[in-house]
Amino acid sequence: MSPLEIEVLTYAPTEFFHCLHCEVVMQAVGVGSGVRREQRAAAFPPDLMAEYVALSDWVRGVIARYGERVRVRVVDAASLEGVIKSVRYRTRQYPTVVIGGTVFRGSPDYARLEESIAARLAPAASVASGAGGGDGAGQ
Repeated sequence: MSPLEIEVLTYAPTEFFHCLHCEVVMQAVGVGSGVRREQRAAAFPPDLMAEYVALSDWVRGVIARYGERVRVRVVDAASLEGVIKSVRYRTRQYPTVVIGGTVFRGSPDYARLEESIAARLAPAASVASGAGGGDGAGQ
């Protein structure tokens, strides 16, 4: 059985780098880490960063709980792919979570998302455990 597809469209922190040669020079003179730290601090306001951290924790938890039964893709809403998916799913609210084709827009209700994942994976689990066998009870 193929894994349940989960897509998360959200604004993601982005860091820009210079060419490889410039990066080596910047690191050698001790400027590189300060620039990266400044980029991280300026990339997201604290409220968006807190939302992103909560979403990241939820995604890691989903992967830990369901393993290979799910396939999670996080797409930056500001990327070209994110713009195309936003048009496809008709959303302008982020984060947007798409679970097996069902779109959940806006501030995520993690309990509702978990219920949706569990419901979609439950039939697969019951079919796999009860396929043809049965214990004979009730006959």
